[in-house]
Parts: sequence; C-alpha cells; structure tokens
Amino acid sequence: MERILKTMLPQTPLAMNLKNKEYKQILLAGKKSLEERFAEIDAKEVRLGLENSKSDMNMMYPELKKIIRMPDLPKSIVALLDQVAS
Repeated sequence: MERILKTMLPQTPLAMNLKNKEYKQILLAGKKSLEERFAEIDAKEVRLGLENSKSDMNMMYPELKKIIRMPDLPKSIVALLDQVAS
C-alpha cells in the first residue's frame, strides 16, 4: 500500500501544482520551504477541525449515514452511472 501511495501522490493535482511557481509562492506565504510552512500548522486547530467534522457527521440524517456506510456503495454508484450513460 505504501508503494502505491508513493507513486500516486506525485501524480495528484495538488502535488503537480507545486511545479507552478506562482502557486508555490502563494502556498509558502513568504516562507522558504514547505517544511517551514507546515511547521506553522497548529496541531490543536487541526484536531479541533477534525472534531467539528465528526460533529457535523452526527447531524446527518440516519438514512444518509446508512447509505454512506454501505460497503458496496462505490460499485453501486458506478453501476448506476453505467445505466444512465447507456
């Protein structure tokens, strides 16, 4: 799995955008490197954001939660799209 992730990551649009100098300058916000920029991230804020997203999940309708938890949901969506496309 680690090998797959390492090969996928450089091909993702966000990683590919790092080749764009203007984008990278915006992302760095005056810092010299990504490491320096990421060092500014407050772990407490990230944890709070994750907790908030969990509470948002609790506000979902029970029917929607059941649909999201379906193990074959991706296959069902693909099958539905195939039906619509044909």
